[in-house]
Amino acid sequence: MAKGHIRQRGKDSWQLKFDASRDPLTGNRRIEYVTFRGSKRSAQRELNRLLSEVDSKGYVPQQGTTVGEYARRWLDDIAAQTVSPRTWQRYEELVEHHITPHIGGCRIQDLDGSHIDSLYARLRREGRRDGKGGLSETTVRHIHRVLALIVKSAIKARVIRVNPMEAVQATPRNTKADIQILEDSEVAKLLGHLKGRALYPIVMVSLGTGLRRGEVLGLRWKDVDLDRGQLRVSQVIEQTKSGLRFKEPKTTQSRRTIRLPSSIIGILRDHRREQAAMRLKLGLGRDDNDLVFSTWDGKIRKPNAITRAFKDDATAAGLPHLTLHGLRHTHVSKLLANGVPVNVVAQRLGHANPTVTLNIYAHVMEGADDAAASVFDAALRKAIEE
Repeated sequence: MAKGHIRQRGKDSWQLKFDASRDPLTGNRRIEYVTFRGSKRSAQRELNRLLSEVDSKGYVPQQGTTVGEYARRWLDDIAAQTVSPRTWQRYEELVEHHITPHIGGCRIQDLDGSHIDSLYARLRREGRRDGKGGLSETTVRHIHRVLALIVKSAIKARVIRVNPMEAVQATPRNTKADIQILEDSEVAKLLGHLKGRALYPIVMVSLGTGLRRGEVLGLRWKDVDLDRGQLRVSQVIEQTKSGLRFKEPKTTQSRRTIRLPSSIIGILRDHRREQAAMRLKLGLGRDDNDLVFSTWDGKIRKPNAITRAFKDDATAAGLPHLTLHGLRHTHVSKLLANGVPVNVVAQRLGHANPTVTLNIYAHVMEGADDAAASVFDAALRKAIEE
């Protein structure tokens, strides 16, 4: 049982001295000193509380580690081993640009809900790095999630005992991002502009399958069976500051086989012939990467470059608001609007379960309930008439 005593340091100031525990490596006793201000009775109560924590193994020693120091340690020693390089890069950006500059100097043991509420208020008001106002609620929520991961790690490491995130009053709202869905006329306008350009087959596959950017660019010819009319998602391309890399899909559901629309099959056959003819013309040998959408000289396409090129072409086509990911949204909306079961759509997209699909695309299905009522109404009327 832990022991300790009180020594007066000045008027209403007391030093609490107690056995914290034994060092797990050396076995030596560890003595803790804590300064307390208040009455002697209050100081005794505080000492009793600390001794109780030591006995229950819930005591966290005082230390001077700052939020910035622990966040850096978490990035380098924990996050780097548990998330993808691209995700780690995003975590580092949020830490270095938005968390550390504002609360990085605060001792992590002193961090409380009021500090975090003040951080979010400042980010909403003036958080943009270009000085042109505040961050979006979505970005603040991303920062909130990263900070929560850092705090959770600190609790596990017994650096802090109480979770300050539970005291936050201005928790960022879980806003739904605007979903870009192309009208049929906009699809025609976009494809008409891209016809004959290098992006055309990439856009057609994205639009016709709903694959993500990295999934489309990671496709290999051995993953595509044009005779059976299907493709398999088995690798993706990821771009970070360190460069390009191939990686496996993030989840089991992301590794999937989906059917190809017949129009896409024809486009891929033409693309394969043109690609082979170009390699022959350039005197290039076999492409070791076997990529469906390599560059003209057989190199890996950079996802960020594709995004920029698509944005330029979309703007030239009179669709400046469109992003490459909007093609995936358009694919989903067409399926749901035409009665394809949501579980089939979820499988096609590589979502973990249909609930994820419903949470993102619920608004697309708003008219489905009216249609269901109409169908059943027709059935009822027929039954009544008989």
